[in-house]
Amino acid sequence: MEIKIFNKNDIKDVIDIVLHCQNDGTRETVGIENNKDLLQIEEQYINSGGNFWVAKDNGKLAGTIGLIKFNENIGI
Repeated sequence: MEIKIFNKNDIKDVIDIVLHCQNDGTRETVGIENNKDLLQIEEQYINSGGNFWVAKDNGKLAGTIGLIKFNENIGI
């Protein structure tokens, strides 16, 4: 398992895994229109002072986590 900072080449896999997890059958189905931040990861997470990481297992995306800077003392 390796954890790396998000790369633009990961965008399709990131969207696929997030939507897969959100659409697990336990709630109303959502799409990318409900997750527009995923289309702007660099702007929404990284450039604003947070970050976004991907976990890969044998080169395949296994998970993601993002941190958005809310202010100097709080991250979401």
